[in-house]
Amino acid sequence: MKQSKIHIRTLKESPFEGKMESQHLMFRSGMMKKNGAGDYTLMPYGEGLYQVIKTKVDQMFEHLSYQKLHTLSYDEKEVLMQIRSDIVSYKDLPVRFQTDTTLRREKHSVKHGLLKSRVTPIKGMQVLSEDEQVLSEALKSFWNQLVSLHDALGVPYKMTRLFDPMGPQVALGTWLPTTYGDMMFYNCKSCSYCSDEKGAEWRIAETSIEDVPAYEEILTPAVKTIADLEVFLSIRVSDLMKTLLLECQMKSKMLTIAVVLRGDRELNLSKVARYLDVDESALQMVSDEAVVEAAGTVVGFAGPIGLTDVMLLVDEEVAQGRAMVTGANKRDYHLKNVVYGRDFQTKHLDDFSTVLEGDLCPVCGEPLVAEMGYTVTRVRNYKNALSEQMDIKFVNDQMKEERPFVALGEIDLYRLLIAYLDHHYDEGGFVFKQGLSPYDVHIVVPNAKKEEQCILADQLAFELEGKGKRVLVDDRKNSAGAKFKDSDLLGIPIRITAGKRVEEGIVELKYRNSEDRFEMTIKEVLEKF
Repeated sequence: MKQSKIHIRTLKESPFEGKMESQHLMFRSGMMKKNGAGDYTLMPYGEGLYQVIKTKVDQMFEHLSYQKLHTLSYDEKEVLMQIRSDIVSYKDLPVRFQTDTTLRREKHSVKHGLLKSRVTPIKGMQVLSEDEQVLSEALKSFWNQLVSLHDALGVPYKMTRLFDPMGPQVALGTWLPTTYGDMMFYNCKSCSYCSDEKGAEWRIAETSIEDVPAYEEILTPAVKTIADLEVFLSIRVSDLMKTLLLECQMKSKMLTIAVVLRGDRELNLSKVARYLDVDESALQMVSDEAVVEAAGTVVGFAGPIGLTDVMLLVDEEVAQGRAMVTGANKRDYHLKNVVYGRDFQTKHLDDFSTVLEGDLCPVCGEPLVAEMGYTVTRVRNYKNALSEQMDIKFVNDQMKEERPFVALGEIDLYRLLIAYLDHHYDEGGFVFKQGLSPYDVHIVVPNAKKEEQCILADQLAFELEGKGKRVLVDDRKNSAGAKFKDSDLLGIPIRITAGKRVEEGIVELKYRNSEDRFEMTIKEVLEKF
């Protein structure tokens, strides 16, 4: 392919608004253009690399014998709905499907570029099995192949638990640490525990419980925030209970919910929504003064004792039996020595808060470390809960009805592309691995006006293409220096320069990941491929 004929427009400066160097290089190398906020087009060079990466993913699924389906919908459950009527007998199982589709994000991020674009291509997977062990083995094979894929790409990754509205410990994924990620992950350096910020758990530190006097009301004038109260009472913020009021649309009724957390914790709406079995969008903070008044409290002084007409949710950390300070539900007053179980209680006790760095690992008890990153792969093992929800059933070999075990997953192909780029560049541009580049060889003609250089370059390209290599010939009329800079920027693994010694049949060969240069004859070059 002649570079003068392909649309590759390199830039000296990147228009990308974020800080990810790999995406700056995508714009500078002519891989990508921006259409609008969160919308991007992969140009021919970028599309070429995307297809190389996607082919590797396709080969992985083909190796695992996943059958390909074509659908325009990302809703993975729709695939199950389509095949539900085909699952009649245990003889119809197991089945493994793969789908190529797109995900449209409600929330995009300009600073994250392709990492969080409005639309992203997705490789979906659906596995149905009559037996839990068979499903487990299928997922194990999938993860093993994914390890091989990442190794081939030269992209290290970490495994993590991922929050899922269906319940805890049903979703796993891969993520890559980077300061420019879009999510916080909490992982333990002493064991394998890792979770995203929405679902992370921790070991609640044990506290010694002593006899606590009855709670009493204290005047706290002009105290409007937790920070003010911490100073006024000379206590730690962790000794406070805060009560947050939410409204939740459940079926046709609007329900007022009070969530009690430790003072230094943030409310985790995702966990609350999962507990209530509602979509997170159904929850919102109470802003109506009439609702606050109906709950029997006032803004800034809410507490769990004396609330009316609310569903009371209490975080497990509050229910440790130690004395704490909380609002008295009247202006300028708080209560001290309040103890859960003695002074108030509820049947709605669970984890409703967000982890903090330094909290103890729920597995081994060592401190958790917070790291920014982004997910690439997600797999949800629903066991037979999803098939029961969707009324999918089959007849086993004993002629009894059973529910199949189901796992669903996806690989975000743009994020996998970004992950590859994140790990293969230097100060000059991309440094692609052999076999993982839009082109295998970049032949540079330093002076396109010299016919002998052009003839030799074309001859060499013809011979290499005959060996199955993808070749890009830079025949542009630019200066030699500009061509070499562009060659480094594009990152093609091998550069061959048809320069001053072409009349002798000698060219210069250079690998992108090395500064060494080798003068060779055409025959010697061809023997390398």
